[in-house]
Amino acid sequence: MIIIKKDEIIKRMAKAGFTGAGLAKASGVSQSYITQILSGKKNVLAPTAKKIYMALQCDFDDIFKLKIGESDYE
Repeated sequence: MIIIKKDEIIKRMAKAGFTGAGLAKASGVSQSYITQILSGKKNVLAPTAKKIYMALQCDFDDIFKLKIGESDYE
């Protein structure tokens, strides 16, 4: 499972000057899905995670971590 680092995503959105709508446009992910991911209502899948970290011009590990079983991997 991919876990978001919400605070880091929000910080990087602010740095890039993105609102939720701006990140949605830059990433090609719907604004409602971005909102649901950030609120924890939806899980993020690998293709969507890639679109988001590419739009924020960072690496996967900067804004996401993997959870496998009981362990978190950053």
